[in-house]
Amino acid sequence: MKNDTRKPPRARPCWRRGGSVAGVLALLLFGCGSAEIPPDIDAACQALVVRPCGSAEIPPDVVTACHDLFLRRVAFAERCTGPSVQLSADDEQAYVDTCAGIATSPGVTLTSLDIKACADQMDASPCLGGGVFPSCVGYGGDLLYPEHDKKGSFPLGEVCFANVQCESGHCDHSVFETCGVCKRARANGERCTEATDLCVEGGCQEGTCQPPGKKLGQECTSHGIECQWTLYCKPTDSGPSWGTCAPRGQAGASCDVNTYCADGFSCRGGVCTTLAADGAGCSDDAMCASSWCNAGTCATRPTGLTEGESCAVGFCRADLLCDESEVCTAPTYLPEGAACTSASLPKIRCEQGLYCHQECSPGSGCQGGACRPYPQPGSPCTPLAACAAGARCTEFDITDPTTSLCVKWGSPGEACPCAYGLACVSGVCAAYGVCQ
Repeated sequence: MKNDTRKPPRARPCWRRGGSVAGVLALLLFGCGSAEIPPDIDAACQALVVRPCGSAEIPPDVVTACHDLFLRRVAFAERCTGPSVQLSADDEQAYVDTCAGIATSPGVTLTSLDIKACADQMDASPCLGGGVFPSCVGYGGDLLYPEHDKKGSFPLGEVCFANVQCESGHCDHSVFETCGVCKRARANGERCTEATDLCVEGGCQEGTCQPPGKKLGQECTSHGIECQWTLYCKPTDSGPSWGTCAPRGQAGASCDVNTYCADGFSCRGGVCTTLAADGAGCSDDAMCASSWCNAGTCATRPTGLTEGESCAVGFCRADLLCDESEVCTAPTYLPEGAACTSASLPKIRCEQGLYCHQECSPGSGCQGGACRPYPQPGSPCTPLAACAAGARCTEFDITDPTTSLCVKWGSPGEACPCAYGLACVSGVCAAYGVCQ
Protein backbone atom coordinates (compact mmCIF):
# COMPACT_ATOMS: atom_id res chain seq x y z
CA MET A 1 0.00 0.00 0.00
CA LYS A 2 2.86 2.39 0.77
CA ASN A 3 4.18 2.15 -2.79
CA ASP A 4 0.86 3.13 -4.36
CA THR A 5 1.58 5.43 -7.31
CA ARG A 6 -1.93 6.65 -7.99
CA LYS A 7 -2.48 10.36 -7.99
CA PRO A 8 -4.03 11.43 -4.66
CA PRO A 9 -7.69 12.49 -4.84
CA ARG A 10 -8.32 16.21 -4.88
CA ALA A 11 -10.27 17.55 -1.91
CA ARG A 12 -13.35 19.46 -3.03
CA PRO A 13 -13.48 23.05 -1.74
CA CYS A 14 -17.27 23.39 -2.09
CA TRP A 15 -19.47 21.50 0.35
CA ARG A 16 -23.03 20.70 -0.62
CA ARG A 17 -25.70 21.51 1.88
CA GLY A 18 -27.09 18.69 3.97
CA GLY A 19 -30.46 18.48 5.71
CA SER A 20 -31.89 20.60 8.50
CA VAL A 21 -30.16 20.67 11.88
CA ALA A 22 -33.37 21.54 13.72
CA GLY A 23 -33.37 20.39 17.30
CA VAL A 24 -29.60 20.10 17.62
CA LEU A 25 -28.46 20.58 21.21
CA ALA A 26 -31.90 21.50 22.50
CA LEU A 27 -31.29 19.47 25.64
CA LEU A 28 -28.14 21.41 26.45
CA LEU A 29 -30.07 24.65 26.54
CA PHE A 30 -32.76 23.66 29.03
CA GLY A 31 -32.19 25.37 32.37
CA CYS A 32 -28.75 26.51 31.29
CA GLY A 33 -29.10 30.25 30.77
CA SER A 34 -25.38 30.62 30.09
CA ALA A 35 -24.46 33.73 28.14
CA GLU A 36 -21.51 31.81 26.67
CA ILE A 37 -23.78 29.55 24.59
CA PRO A 38 -25.04 31.11 21.32
CA PRO A 39 -28.79 31.82 21.44
CA ASP A 40 -29.42 30.20 18.05
CA ILE A 41 -27.64 26.85 18.09
CA ASP A 42 -29.25 25.67 14.86
CA ALA A 43 -28.04 28.67 12.88
CA ALA A 44 -24.57 28.51 14.45
CA CYS A 45 -24.29 24.82 13.63
CA GLN A 46 -25.45 25.32 10.06
CA ALA A 47 -22.93 28.13 9.57
CA LEU A 48 -20.15 26.00 11.05
CA VAL A 49 -20.64 22.71 9.20
CA VAL A 50 -21.63 23.94 5.74
CA ARG A 51 -18.91 25.66 3.76
CA PRO A 52 -20.02 28.22 1.18
CA CYS A 53 -18.86 27.74 -2.40
CA GLY A 54 -15.79 29.78 -3.19
CA SER A 55 -13.89 28.67 -0.07
CA ALA A 56 -10.12 28.80 -0.20
CA GLU A 57 -8.52 25.76 -1.82
CA ILE A 58 -7.41 23.11 0.68
CA PRO A 59 -3.57 22.93 0.84
CA PRO A 60 -2.15 20.13 -1.35
CA ASP A 61 0.02 18.78 1.48
CA VAL A 62 -3.12 18.20 3.60
CA VAL A 63 -4.83 16.37 0.71
CA THR A 64 -1.74 14.18 0.18
CA ALA A 65 -1.50 13.38 3.91
CA CYS A 66 -5.19 12.45 4.04
CA HIS A 67 -4.80 10.19 1.02
CA ASP A 68 -1.86 8.44 2.68
CA LEU A 69 -3.90 8.04 5.89
CA PHE A 70 -6.67 6.35 3.87
CA LEU A 71 -4.22 3.89 2.28
CA ARG A 72 -2.62 3.05 5.62
CA ARG A 73 -6.04 2.57 7.20
CA VAL A 74 -7.01 0.09 4.47
CA ALA A 75 -3.70 -1.74 4.93
CA PHE A 76 -4.24 -1.87 8.71
CA ALA A 77 -7.73 -3.35 8.29
CA GLU A 78 -6.46 -6.01 5.87
CA ARG A 79 -3.57 -6.89 8.19
CA CYS A 80 -5.79 -7.22 11.25
CA THR A 81 -9.09 -8.58 9.91
CA GLY A 82 -8.15 -10.18 6.62
CA PRO A 83 -9.14 -9.31 3.03
CA SER A 84 -12.08 -6.91 2.94
CA VAL A 85 -14.54 -5.62 0.36
CA GLN A 86 -12.71 -3.70 -2.36
CA LEU A 87 -13.19 0.02 -1.84
CA SER A 88 -14.08 2.15 -4.84
CA ALA A 89 -12.53 5.40 -6.04
CA ASP A 90 -15.61 7.19 -4.64
CA ASP A 91 -14.95 5.67 -1.21
CA GLU A 92 -11.37 6.88 -1.36
CA GLN A 93 -12.41 10.36 -2.49
CA ALA A 94 -15.01 10.54 0.27
CA TYR A 95 -12.47 9.71 2.97
CA VAL A 96 -9.99 12.27 1.68
CA ASP A 97 -12.73 14.91 1.47
CA THR A 98 -13.75 14.24 5.06
CA CYS A 99 -10.22 14.19 6.45
CA ALA A 100 -9.10 17.34 4.61
CA GLY A 101 -12.33 19.15 5.43
CA ILE A 102 -11.95 18.52 9.16
CA ALA A 103 -8.24 19.41 9.16
CA THR A 104 -8.97 22.84 7.65
CA SER A 105 -12.19 23.62 9.54
CA PRO A 106 -12.60 26.66 11.83
CA GLY A 107 -10.84 26.25 15.16
CA VAL A 108 -8.75 23.25 14.05
CA THR A 109 -4.97 23.65 14.39
CA LEU A 110 -3.94 20.33 12.79
CA THR A 111 -1.31 20.30 10.03
CA SER A 112 -0.33 17.74 7.42
CA LEU A 113 2.42 16.60 9.83
CA ASP A 114 -0.22 15.67 12.43
CA ILE A 115 -2.08 13.61 9.83
CA LYS A 116 1.18 11.91 8.79
CA ALA A 117 1.94 11.14 12.45
CA CYS A 118 -1.45 9.43 12.70
CA ALA A 119 -0.71 7.35 9.60
CA ASP A 120 2.61 6.30 11.18
CA GLN A 121 0.71 5.20 14.32
CA MET A 122 -1.49 3.05 12.10
CA ASP A 123 1.54 1.14 10.83
CA ALA A 124 2.92 0.62 14.34
CA SER A 125 -0.39 -0.29 16.03
CA PRO A 126 -0.92 -3.96 16.97
CA CYS A 127 -4.11 -5.79 16.03
CA LEU A 128 -5.74 -5.31 19.42
CA GLY A 129 -8.92 -7.36 19.69
CA GLY A 130 -8.86 -8.05 15.97
CA GLY A 131 -8.18 -4.53 14.75
CA VAL A 132 -8.78 -1.52 16.97
CA PHE A 133 -7.59 1.67 15.31
CA PRO A 134 -5.09 3.85 17.22
CA SER A 135 -6.48 6.73 19.27
CA CYS A 136 -5.74 9.32 16.56
CA VAL A 137 -8.45 7.81 14.31
CA GLY A 138 -12.20 8.13 14.83
CA TYR A 139 -15.40 8.47 12.82
CA GLY A 140 -17.62 11.19 11.40
CA GLY A 141 -16.81 14.66 12.72
CA ASP A 142 -14.22 13.15 15.07
CA LEU A 143 -12.33 11.34 12.30
CA LEU A 144 -9.03 12.95 13.37
CA TYR A 145 -7.64 12.77 16.91
CA PRO A 146 -10.92 12.10 18.77
CA GLU A 147 -9.11 11.22 22.01
CA HIS A 148 -8.01 14.80 22.77
CA ASP A 149 -4.38 14.37 21.66
CA LYS A 150 -4.72 17.66 19.77
CA LYS A 151 -6.64 20.77 20.73
CA GLY A 152 -8.13 23.68 18.80
CA SER A 153 -8.75 27.39 19.33
CA PHE A 154 -12.49 27.53 20.12
CA PRO A 155 -13.22 28.86 23.65
CA LEU A 156 -15.75 27.42 26.11
CA GLY A 157 -19.34 27.65 24.89
CA GLU A 158 -18.43 27.88 21.20
CA VAL A 159 -20.47 25.67 18.85
CA CYS A 160 -18.35 22.77 17.58
CA PHE A 161 -18.65 19.45 15.76
CA ALA A 162 -15.27 17.92 16.67
CA ASN A 163 -13.04 17.69 19.73
CA VAL A 164 -10.08 19.07 17.77
CA GLN A 165 -11.84 22.44 17.42
CA CYS A 166 -11.91 23.20 21.16
CA GLU A 167 -9.21 24.64 23.39
CA SER A 168 -10.37 22.19 26.05
CA GLY A 169 -10.16 19.25 23.64
CA HIS A 170 -13.80 18.35 24.32
CA CYS A 171 -16.86 19.02 22.17
CA ASP A 172 -19.88 17.94 24.21
CA HIS A 173 -22.68 16.51 22.07
CA SER A 174 -24.96 13.52 21.95
CA VAL A 175 -24.10 10.76 19.48
CA PHE A 176 -27.32 11.61 17.65
CA GLU A 177 -26.31 15.23 17.03
CA THR A 178 -23.94 16.90 14.59
CA CYS A 179 -22.95 19.89 16.72
CA GLY A 180 -22.17 20.50 20.37
CA VAL A 181 -20.43 23.13 22.49
CA CYS A 182 -16.86 23.29 23.78
CA LYS A 183 -16.61 22.37 27.46
CA ARG A 184 -13.95 21.69 30.09
CA ALA A 185 -13.25 18.06 30.96
CA ARG A 186 -13.57 17.23 34.66
CA ALA A 187 -12.43 14.11 36.48
CA ASN A 188 -14.47 12.32 39.12
CA GLY A 189 -14.61 14.36 42.32
CA GLU A 190 -13.94 17.72 40.64
CA ARG A 191 -16.48 20.52 40.91
CA CYS A 192 -18.59 21.06 37.82
CA THR A 193 -21.48 22.97 36.28
CA GLU A 194 -23.51 21.50 33.42
CA ALA A 195 -23.24 24.71 31.38
CA THR A 196 -19.45 24.72 31.05
CA ASP A 197 -18.13 21.32 32.19
CA LEU A 198 -18.12 17.79 30.82
CA CYS A 199 -17.45 14.87 33.16
CA VAL A 200 -14.99 12.42 31.64
CA GLU A 201 -16.82 9.59 33.41
CA GLY A 202 -20.35 9.63 34.76
CA GLY A 203 -22.13 12.96 35.09
CA CYS A 204 -22.34 16.24 36.97
CA GLN A 205 -24.35 15.55 40.13
CA GLU A 206 -24.74 17.88 43.11
CA GLY A 207 -21.95 20.10 41.79
CA THR A 208 -19.30 17.41 41.34
CA CYS A 209 -18.46 14.82 38.70
CA GLN A 210 -19.57 11.40 39.87
CA PRO A 211 -19.56 7.96 38.26
CA PRO A 212 -22.94 6.36 37.60
CA GLY A 213 -24.41 4.00 40.18
CA LYS A 214 -25.30 3.94 43.86
CA LYS A 215 -23.10 5.90 46.28
CA LEU A 216 -21.10 4.92 49.34
CA GLY A 217 -23.35 3.48 52.05
CA GLN A 218 -26.44 3.02 49.90
CA GLU A 219 -28.23 -0.34 49.91
CA CYS A 220 -27.64 -2.77 47.04
CA THR A 221 -28.12 -6.39 46.04
CA SER A 222 -24.88 -8.33 46.38
CA HIS A 223 -25.36 -10.27 43.14
CA GLY A 224 -25.83 -7.11 41.03
CA ILE A 225 -23.60 -4.33 39.69
CA GLU A 226 -25.36 -1.31 41.15
CA CYS A 227 -22.62 0.60 42.96
CA GLN A 228 -20.29 3.20 41.47
CA TRP A 229 -17.25 1.61 39.83
CA THR A 230 -14.94 2.59 42.73
CA LEU A 231 -17.25 0.68 45.10
CA TYR A 232 -18.67 -2.83 45.43
CA CYS A 233 -21.74 -4.31 47.13
CA LYS A 234 -20.56 -5.65 50.49
CA PRO A 235 -22.93 -8.22 52.05
CA THR A 236 -24.57 -7.30 55.35
CA ASP A 237 -26.30 -9.21 58.14
CA SER A 238 -29.64 -8.64 56.35
CA GLY A 239 -28.99 -11.73 54.25
CA PRO A 240 -26.63 -13.10 51.59
CA SER A 241 -28.40 -11.20 48.80
CA TRP A 242 -28.29 -7.76 50.42
CA GLY A 243 -25.50 -5.32 51.10
CA THR A 244 -24.28 -1.72 51.07
CA CYS A 245 -21.91 0.04 48.67
CA ALA A 246 -18.39 0.04 50.16
CA PRO A 247 -14.95 1.17 48.88
CA ARG A 248 -12.82 -1.32 46.98
CA GLY A 249 -9.55 -2.09 48.75
CA GLN A 250 -6.30 -0.34 47.82
CA ALA A 251 -2.75 -1.75 48.14
CA GLY A 252 -2.30 -3.55 51.47
CA ALA A 253 -6.00 -3.72 52.35
CA SER A 254 -7.50 -7.00 53.55
CA CYS A 255 -9.59 -8.91 50.99
CA ASP A 256 -11.51 -12.15 50.49
CA VAL A 257 -14.34 -13.50 48.33
CA ASN A 258 -16.71 -10.88 49.78
CA THR A 259 -14.24 -7.97 49.99
CA TYR A 260 -13.05 -6.68 46.60
CA CYS A 261 -9.88 -4.90 45.57
CA ALA A 262 -9.78 -1.75 43.42
CA ASP A 263 -8.84 -1.81 39.73
CA GLY A 264 -5.13 -2.51 39.29
CA PHE A 265 -4.97 -4.84 42.30
CA SER A 266 -5.64 -8.53 42.92
CA CYS A 267 -6.38 -10.36 46.15
CA ARG A 268 -3.37 -12.51 47.01
CA GLY A 269 -2.99 -14.16 50.39
CA GLY A 270 -5.82 -12.06 51.78
CA VAL A 271 -4.14 -8.76 50.82
CA CYS A 272 -4.79 -6.39 47.87
CA THR A 273 -1.61 -6.53 45.80
CA THR A 274 -0.62 -4.31 42.86
CA LEU A 275 -0.82 -6.08 39.50
CA ALA A 276 2.54 -6.47 37.80
CA ALA A 277 3.37 -4.68 34.55
CA ASP A 278 4.74 -6.36 31.41
CA GLY A 279 8.31 -7.53 32.02
CA ALA A 280 7.86 -8.17 35.74
CA GLY A 281 8.37 -11.62 37.21
CA CYS A 282 5.30 -13.76 37.91
CA SER A 283 4.16 -17.25 38.86
CA ASP A 284 0.58 -17.18 37.52
CA ASP A 285 -1.69 -15.10 35.27
CA ALA A 286 -3.54 -13.46 38.18
CA MET A 287 -0.40 -11.53 39.15
CA CYS A 288 -0.20 -9.65 35.82
CA ALA A 289 -2.06 -6.57 34.63
CA SER A 290 -2.18 -8.27 31.20
CA SER A 291 -3.57 -11.49 32.79
CA TRP A 292 -0.80 -13.48 31.09
CA CYS A 293 2.29 -14.88 32.80
CA ASN A 294 4.55 -16.16 30.01
CA ALA A 295 7.43 -18.36 31.20
CA GLY A 296 7.70 -16.47 34.48
CA THR A 297 7.32 -12.97 32.98
CA CYS A 298 4.22 -10.79 32.61
CA ALA A 299 3.56 -10.11 28.92
CA THR A 300 0.89 -8.80 26.55
CA ARG A 301 -1.20 -11.52 24.96
CA PRO A 302 -0.54 -11.75 21.18
CA THR A 303 -3.40 -10.54 18.98
CA GLY A 304 -4.24 -10.79 15.31
CA LEU A 305 -3.00 -14.38 15.04
CA THR A 306 -3.24 -15.74 11.49
CA GLU A 307 -4.70 -19.00 10.16
CA GLY A 308 -2.85 -22.07 11.45
CA GLU A 309 -1.25 -20.33 14.45
CA SER A 310 -1.85 -21.61 17.96
CA CYS A 311 -4.42 -19.61 19.92
CA ALA A 312 -3.79 -21.38 23.23
CA VAL A 313 -2.66 -17.92 24.32
CA GLY A 314 -3.77 -14.81 22.45
CA PHE A 315 -6.52 -13.90 20.00
CA CYS A 316 -7.12 -14.88 16.38
CA ARG A 317 -7.57 -12.32 13.64
CA ALA A 318 -11.15 -11.04 13.58
CA ASP A 319 -12.18 -13.12 10.52
CA LEU A 320 -10.90 -16.37 12.09
CA LEU A 321 -11.95 -18.46 15.09
CA CYS A 322 -10.06 -20.46 17.72
CA ASP A 323 -11.18 -24.07 17.17
CA GLU A 324 -11.32 -27.00 19.61
CA SER A 325 -7.64 -27.75 18.94
CA GLU A 326 -6.74 -24.14 19.88
CA VAL A 327 -5.67 -23.31 16.34
CA CYS A 328 -6.83 -20.22 14.38
CA THR A 329 -9.14 -21.57 11.68
CA ALA A 330 -11.28 -20.04 8.94
CA PRO A 331 -15.03 -20.73 9.42
CA THR A 332 -17.01 -22.81 6.93
CA TYR A 333 -19.30 -20.54 4.87
CA LEU A 334 -22.71 -21.66 3.65
CA PRO A 335 -24.34 -20.41 0.41
CA GLU A 336 -27.84 -18.95 0.06
CA GLY A 337 -30.55 -21.55 0.76
CA ALA A 338 -28.26 -23.89 2.72
CA ALA A 339 -29.56 -25.30 5.99
CA CYS A 340 -28.12 -23.63 9.08
CA THR A 341 -28.58 -23.63 12.83
CA SER A 342 -27.88 -20.91 15.34
CA ALA A 343 -26.07 -23.50 17.48
CA SER A 344 -23.41 -24.03 14.79
CA LEU A 345 -22.37 -20.39 14.65
CA PRO A 346 -19.72 -19.07 14.42
CA LYS A 347 -17.84 -22.24 13.32
CA ILE A 348 -20.24 -22.74 10.42
CA ARG A 349 -21.85 -19.55 9.21
CA CYS A 350 -23.70 -18.11 6.25
CA GLU A 351 -21.70 -16.29 3.58
CA GLN A 352 -21.21 -12.53 3.77
CA GLY A 353 -24.49 -10.78 3.08
CA LEU A 354 -26.55 -13.72 4.37
CA TYR A 355 -27.97 -14.61 7.77
CA CYS A 356 -29.49 -17.75 9.30
CA HIS A 357 -33.26 -17.20 8.98
CA GLN A 358 -35.47 -19.15 11.39
CA GLU A 359 -39.25 -19.40 11.06
CA CYS A 360 -39.83 -18.96 14.78
CA SER A 361 -39.42 -16.32 17.44
CA PRO A 362 -36.09 -15.94 19.30
CA GLY A 363 -35.98 -17.92 22.52
CA SER A 364 -38.65 -20.44 21.47
CA GLY A 365 -36.12 -23.27 21.25
CA CYS A 366 -36.08 -23.83 17.48
CA GLN A 367 -32.70 -24.40 15.88
CA GLY A 368 -33.16 -25.04 12.15
CA GLY A 369 -33.13 -22.38 9.46
CA ALA A 370 -31.80 -21.43 6.05
CA CYS A 371 -29.26 -18.87 4.83
CA ARG A 372 -31.06 -15.84 3.37
CA PRO A 373 -29.97 -12.38 2.18
CA TYR A 374 -30.31 -9.59 4.71
CA PRO A 375 -33.48 -7.48 4.24
CA GLN A 376 -33.28 -4.68 1.69
CA PRO A 377 -34.45 -1.06 2.24
CA GLY A 378 -38.21 -1.01 2.78
CA SER A 379 -38.34 -4.51 4.28
CA PRO A 380 -38.99 -5.42 7.94
CA CYS A 381 -35.97 -6.24 10.08
CA THR A 382 -35.14 -7.81 13.44
CA PRO A 383 -32.06 -7.98 15.69
CA LEU A 384 -31.11 -11.29 13.97
CA ALA A 385 -31.91 -10.06 10.46
CA ALA A 386 -30.57 -6.53 10.62
CA CYS A 387 -30.39 -5.00 7.13
CA ALA A 388 -28.42 -5.39 3.93
CA ALA A 389 -25.39 -3.20 3.33
CA GLY A 390 -26.51 0.35 2.62
CA ALA A 391 -29.45 0.27 5.04
CA ARG A 392 -30.10 0.24 8.78
CA CYS A 393 -32.89 -1.12 10.98
CA THR A 394 -35.09 1.51 12.63
CA GLU A 395 -38.11 1.57 14.94
CA PHE A 396 -37.62 -2.00 16.14
CA ASP A 397 -40.13 -3.03 18.80
CA ILE A 398 -39.78 -6.51 20.31
CA THR A 399 -43.53 -6.58 21.03
CA ASP A 400 -44.39 -5.80 17.41
CA PRO A 401 -41.63 -6.72 14.92
CA THR A 402 -43.76 -5.47 12.00
CA THR A 403 -42.99 -1.87 13.02
CA SER A 404 -39.30 -2.25 12.12
CA LEU A 405 -38.03 -1.14 8.74
CA CYS A 406 -34.77 -1.12 6.82
CA VAL A 407 -34.02 2.48 5.87
CA LYS A 408 -31.58 3.27 3.07
CA TRP A 409 -28.41 5.06 4.06
CA GLY A 410 -27.75 8.37 2.41
CA SER A 411 -26.54 8.65 -1.17
CA PRO A 412 -24.00 11.28 -2.20
CA GLY A 413 -25.41 14.74 -1.47
CA GLU A 414 -28.02 13.53 1.01
CA ALA A 415 -27.99 14.46 4.70
CA CYS A 416 -26.42 12.01 7.13
CA PRO A 417 -25.99 11.91 10.94
CA CYS A 418 -22.22 12.15 11.12
CA ALA A 419 -21.89 11.94 14.88
CA TYR A 420 -23.92 8.73 14.86
CA GLY A 421 -21.66 6.38 12.95
CA LEU A 422 -21.01 6.38 9.24
CA ALA A 423 -24.58 6.37 7.94
CA CYS A 424 -23.83 6.68 4.24
CA VAL A 425 -23.98 4.18 1.42
CA SER A 426 -20.35 5.04 0.66
CA GLY A 427 -19.37 4.22 4.22
CA VAL A 428 -18.09 7.75 4.84
CA CYS A 429 -20.04 10.72 6.16
CA ALA A 430 -18.33 14.08 5.81
CA ALA A 431 -18.13 16.25 8.90
CA TYR A 432 -20.55 18.70 7.39
CA GLY A 433 -23.60 16.47 7.54
CA VAL A 434 -23.47 15.41 3.88
CA CYS A 435 -22.83 11.96 2.43
CA GLN A 436 -19.82 12.04 0.14
